[in-house]
Formats: sequence, C-alpha cells, structure tokens
Amino acid sequence: MKRLITQCDQLDNSAIDEAHSDDHESAPLRISDVFTTLVLKDIERLHQSLDDVIRSAKSEHKKRVPVQAIQAAGAVNRLVILGRPGGGKSTLVNHIAGQLARLRKGDAVSEKALPGWTSDRKPLPVRIIMRQFAEQMPDDDRQTSERIVWEFIEHQLKEMGCGKFFPALQHTLDEDGGVIFFDGLDEVSEVDKAKKRIIMVKAIQNFAKSLTKYRIIITCREYAYRKDDAWHLPEFVFPVVELDLFRAEQIKAFTRTWYWKTGPRKGWTEQRCLYEAETPGRGVIGPSN
Repeated sequence: MKRLITQCDQLDNSAIDEAHSDDHESAPLRISDVFTTLVLKDIERLHQSLDDVIRSAKSEHKKRVPVQAIQAAGAVNRLVILGRPGGGKSTLVNHIAGQLARLRKGDAVSEKALPGWTSDRKPLPVRIIMRQFAEQMPDDDRQTSERIVWEFIEHQLKEMGCGKFFPALQHTLDEDGGVIFFDGLDEVSEVDKAKKRIIMVKAIQNFAKSLTKYRIIITCREYAYRKDDAWHLPEFVFPVVELDLFRAEQIKAFTRTWYWKTGPRKGWTEQRCLYEAETPGRGVIGPSN
C-alpha cells in the first residue's frame, strides 16, 4: 500500500514550475493536495436531505446536482469512464487508488476525499496501466485468458519489490474483493493496436467473470471508444460514463487550492496567494492525465 500511494500520489510539476523543480527542502506536492472534484457529463441526480423530503414532499421544485465521478466509481461494480485527452482520467484513477490504499493501510481518509465510499469497507486497490500491460502481453490472439492479467499483476508486484505479496493479493481479491483499475484502454502503440486491443478486452472480460466480489474501473479516451469497434465492451455489463469539462466553479476551486499549496513554497504571503488565486487570467492549470 505504501508503494501504491507513492506511485499514485506523486505530482511532477517541474514542467510548469521549473524554478522550484529542484526544491528538496519542502515536501513534494501531491495529487491529493490539489485534486478537484470531477463530475460526469449529462448525468444529474436529485439532491434532497430527509428533512427536505419531509418538509416539501409535495413540492415540484427539486434541486438537481451533478454526479461526482468518484461517487459513480463507488456505486457501480463495472464501469467505463471516458474523457478527453488531458481530461483527468488518470488523475481520477490515481486519486481513488491512492486514497483506497491509505484506507486499507489504516490511515484516516476524509469523506470529502472519497465521497460515496463507506469508510467501514476497505477494498484492496490494484492499478493496471494499460500501456505497460500491452507492452508485456503476448501477441497470440488465442491468449485471452484472465491469466495474462494475473501474470501482469504478479510482474508489477515484483517490479515494486512486493513479489511475495502476490498469493495474498489473489486470496484477498477472491475472498474479500477489491477494486481493479485498468487505466488507458486505448493507449496501445499504433502498430499493433487492432489485435492487442481485442486481446486486452477479452482478457478483461474473462478476468471479470472469474471474480465477482470486486469492482472494475476502466478508463479510455472518448474518441477511441466507439460502439461499433470490435474491442468495445458490452455496455449491459460495463456501463459507460464520460467526464465533463471543468466548470467555472471547479476552475475557481482548483485555482484557489493550487495557489494556497504552491504559494508558500515561493515565499508568498497569504495575501499574495489569495491575490494570485482570485485574479482572472493568472494562468489556471487544469486536470491532466
């Protein structure tokens, strides 16, 4: 869990903050420090407290609110999350996986960090980066068994220095369940993407059938996931949602959080941080894969 947290929560901002890329005195900036809620496109729900329901049972004026992507991931056992390039898919996966790892490890995780996930359940998170998976998987299209997924997980554990944990991981997923993230389904080299994507999808489907107590969350770019593609997963098993673009309130929330976290590293006062965050056109950084 410590290794997974380290991998998922790191945030390399040297490309946008070169002056402070070599600052080793302060703690590194983390994804969890600046993560801003992502919502689903074209999906809303009624938002009423029990008190509101009782007091306005006959009222037709019911407020509808957007559905958070984290809530959706915690509510559906099989889910495909689509998004534009740089739209936050991998950031979302890293955030959820990192917070679940903290929860599993026994650390305190706020309800705000994992809305919709109950703190009494501590599912084991497993993150698979599909680009790396595709590089190591066999080219033989007959090899579509769930075994190639297990083999990749075992290989990744060895790379992390946690190879001895593999039998326990399998046992935990079998008995208690967990959350498996397949991040970047479309990220396969152009040379062999047609064959490998079909192999990957079949392997994921077989993997999903073999275990029933865990969630599977898949991310993919929206333009690469068309219903008429041979490698498209059946939507009655794997429903599809799409991340919405940042709205004005999300941009404002992210900007404020970003400057409050990064300003002190530059020696800024609270007043300077507030000014940078609230001044239009100061250069907003959006969510990125």
